[in-house]
Amino acid sequence: MRKFNVLFLFILVLIIGSAALPVHAASSIGSAAGFSSGCSGLTQAAIPAGAQRIVSGSTTIYIGYRQVSGNNQNSIAARFDSGVLVWCRDTYETGTPDSRGYGLFWDGANALYAVFSIDGGTASTTFNANGGWLNSYGSGGGSKVAVIALLDPATGLSLGATYLTSLNSNGRTNSFEVTGLNLTNNRLVVNANSWFSPRNTDRTAMTCSGGSPFAYVVELNPTLTSALWAEAVNCISKAPAPVLTAPTGTITNPYGNPNYTWTPNGAPGYELAVFRSDNLVTPVYYGANLPAATYCAATCTIEPVSQPSYNESARLYDGAHVVYIRARGGTWSAPYAFTLDAPAPPPVANLGVTGINTRRPTLNWSLTGNGVYATWFRLYLVPTAQFRVGAPTVDYWFSRAQLCGGVTGNSCSLQSGLDLNDVTQYSVYIQTRAPGGISEGGAQYNNGWSGADFMVNLPKPGVPQNIAVNINQGRPSIGWDDDAQALGFTVVIFNHTTGQWVYNAYHLKGNAGLSCTGGRCTLLTDTMIFANGSYSVYVNAVGNQAASAGGSFNNGYGGPTTPTNPGEPGDFVLDFGVPILVTNPTANFGGGSVNISFTGVPGATWYYVWIGTANGAQTNHYVWYSSTVLGCQNVGTCSKSIPLSLPPGTYYFAVQSAGPAGWLTTDGSANNGFAVSAAFPAP
Repeated sequence: MRKFNVLFLFILVLIIGSAALPVHAASSIGSAAGFSSGCSGLTQAAIPAGAQRIVSGSTTIYIGYRQVSGNNQNSIAARFDSGVLVWCRDTYETGTPDSRGYGLFWDGANALYAVFSIDGGTASTTFNANGGWLNSYGSGGGSKVAVIALLDPATGLSLGATYLTSLNSNGRTNSFEVTGLNLTNNRLVVNANSWFSPRNTDRTAMTCSGGSPFAYVVELNPTLTSALWAEAVNCISKAPAPVLTAPTGTITNPYGNPNYTWTPNGAPGYELAVFRSDNLVTPVYYGANLPAATYCAATCTIEPVSQPSYNESARLYDGAHVVYIRARGGTWSAPYAFTLDAPAPPPVANLGVTGINTRRPTLNWSLTGNGVYATWFRLYLVPTAQFRVGAPTVDYWFSRAQLCGGVTGNSCSLQSGLDLNDVTQYSVYIQTRAPGGISEGGAQYNNGWSGADFMVNLPKPGVPQNIAVNINQGRPSIGWDDDAQALGFTVVIFNHTTGQWVYNAYHLKGNAGLSCTGGRCTLLTDTMIFANGSYSVYVNAVGNQAASAGGSFNNGYGGPTTPTNPGEPGDFVLDFGVPILVTNPTANFGGGSVNISFTGVPGATWYYVWIGTANGAQTNHYVWYSSTVLGCQNVGTCSKSIPLSLPPGTYYFAVQSAGPAGWLTTDGSANNGFAVSAAFPAP
């Protein structure tokens, strides 16, 4: 417990070292200021600027001192309403000791307290302190101490007062200085600097270590006749230790949240620490400052899982525990021991899976019997085929607060945070933890687990049907039945002649040459550049969540089923000769473009277009164009308007044909496979 005490003593320093500010009151504590005269003829303008004061509406109350002789000072206080003197008192102390007023506290109603310093005096001559907690300066003289007086706000008369002093080691009075006042929970809380040694509530000296002054707090009853609580940094107060009365022995609290009950000793607050017996270093729960006003009446009680707010970490689990308790600033009491022996929970009930038409299905279950005390759930998810042989997809603990709508919810659910595989059977198992331990028994497996099997089955488009190919002049157009659930299609083509896959591309509807209307889709794209040979086409439909599945190949693709291309739907053969020389090449220049035209030839899918000057002296344009771009994929007139910047001069247009069998390399005016147009001028 030694390390524990050092840690909590540090926390205690933080707690009592900061004074609470009043909410509906005002205080003013600081240096005392001297008035130039006594009460006779006192005006508000004559009061020194440095005098401590409290302002409430049109009322201002001042405090300070006046010099009554060369070596004697007496306290003075005055009230002004709208600048008019209501009362003035300069007879709080009339003896030989020096006294000065240096602080005020007023709640705006009847609680008006004044703070004075004094270096001697007795009850009969000072402040009406006869009935005070301390009614005199005590033995010795010279050390400056404090007096707090309850004043009548209407007259300024002292209704009662108490001295506040410290005790030196020889029993003589030592210095005391008030630094703050606050009225809370019907207690006047005094923050102060107390020189060695601060007093206990029974007026005896505290046991302290370290040097003076000590940060001191004393709580007085409103009439200042008794001290209800006292504490100081680096000091041990004499207050009796609180006694824990519950829990004790063996308890069976099924939710692990017992009430901790103790007898109060007048302290304004308490500290409570709960440990597992096997770990006395880190507390399961530590209440650093439990206000008596909140948790105490005839007895004090707290249930830390729910008070002051939900705190799951304070929940206990089966085993032996130890409790330490002390009043704020006091010594630790006991330890007190008890054992939790709560019932184990059963497995979860009604485990089911919904949303299996998505990649992220939802698990649902409920809590029954002692399962309603569950706090955690272990989720184990694995593809059924990998159970006991492979790593799980998920093995994780989740809190009840996460999954059941709160710590008391009995209907729980969890949507998968991972995308699960389509058309895959999974097994899910759930284990429960409660204060009584891990779940036990159960009709399903009799091992504390609940389980369920499910298969993700995403909505999918159908396998494409009725595949047909039009070979055109060597650039095939491929058609198949559309599916409303398909966003696009993956098309693959196999060349039986070379034994290779020669095309594999995904085409989104409406893009890249794929057009789907009237229940049919047609793909015509320049990316298909095929030589003569024997081919088969296969198509897969791709939907929003998944692609088509099953079919003749059990992979979601539709297409020919016989591998030798016997002419099934989806098979096609290209068997073209080298295309011949094109005819009727013409060209003209206008509007910044060269407009070309010629007659396409069979077996041609591409045309090499050249534009330049006579005998090829200068080349201005030399580009391959597909028959699709030229508008003549099935022969006919090919044409194109080609934007081209040409300087003035005479130009020629020439064109060469190519297709699945290759390109023409002979014939033509230059015997190179190019047909040449007549000359045309530019611009």
